[in-house]
Parts: sequence; C-alpha cells; structure tokens
Amino acid sequence: MLDHRNPIHVDAEPVPHLRQGGRQRSGTLSAESNAATDPDASSNANTGADPHTSTDTNPSAHPEEQRYLTAIQDQTQRMRYSLQRVQDLTKRMQKEPGLLFDNQWRIKVAVELATWKQIRDEARALTPPPRLASFHAFYLDALEKFAEAADDFAYGIDHLNAERIRAATDKIRQTNQSLEQARAAPAVEAYGR
Repeated sequence: MLDHRNPIHVDAEPVPHLRQGGRQRSGTLSAESNAATDPDASSNANTGADPHTSTDTNPSAHPEEQRYLTAIQDQTQRMRYSLQRVQDLTKRMQKEPGLLFDNQWRIKVAVELATWKQIRDEARALTPPPRLASFHAFYLDALEKFAEAADDFAYGIDHLNAERIRAATDKIRQTNQSLEQARAAPAVEAYGR
C-alpha cells in the first residue's frame, strides 16, 4: 500500500553563496523544508521573489565565470521552484489520495520530474571555469541524484510503489551531502561564501 505520509519532503540546502557585485547570490536546489509540512508557510516560489538573488555582476569575475554563475543561478532557481511545486502536489495528494489516479495531477508531477532531468542535462552541457571545477563536480552529483529520484518517484506513482517513492525521497535527501561538498569547494571561498 502506498504510504501517503509526506512521500516527498526536501530539506532546504542552498548551493554556495556567491558574491556578485557586493551582493550575495544564493541558489537553492531544494524548496523550503517547512513548506511540505506547514500549510501556512509562505514560499518565495509562490511569489516568484527571491531575496537572495541578484543580477549584479562582479567586476572582478572573468566573463566566462560570470556566464557560468548566471547559468547556475538560473538552474538552481528553476530547480527550487520545481521542487516546491512537487511538494505542493504531493501535499495535495496526501489530503486527497485519489489524485494518484487523476491524469491531470499525474501530468503535473511528470512535468516537474522532467524539469529536474532537463536541468541536469543543461548543467552537464556547461563547462565550468577552472576555479569552479570542483564546485561543478559536486553540483552535477546533486543534480544526478535529483534525476535518479525523478525516475524512482515516477515509477512509484505509476506502479503505486511506496518503496520507490521512499527511495526517491532518500535520494533527494542525499543531495545535501553533495551540496555541502560544493559549498566547501575552495573556489567558492573566492566568491565570499
């Protein structure tokens, strides 16, 4: 039987804080942790606002680094919003278990899971600047875990397999280790964590 108790819950873990033009930039690969459990929690995903992001450029950053950082910021913002939408959809399903059989709900989930894989593919296509190569390796590792989780989550929904949904949730939580390693990457220090 499918376990309807919060099948997906993602802890918030930001990717490295990168200073750009004196302001702090932060991308987050996961949604706010309390959004899945607190129905009254507000989320920037709902408003589209992110107080930690800035489009300022760092005059000391090489153009190659600036392009890379801009791409990472876009990816992490899209990933965070997608994770929030999946949490919202699963929270709704917990209240209405019959949604597992609703094609509209399933399509909405499938679109978000495909987004995770698309972002992973975009990140694979990036060539990181040399100073950010170690960060990029950990970042890709996190996105690979999200893509694997997407497969498990989709399979779990399609086959009403609670074990695969739990596996997806576990993989999402494992991203925290990769994100911590990304934050600890030496080049991140150069951008003022």
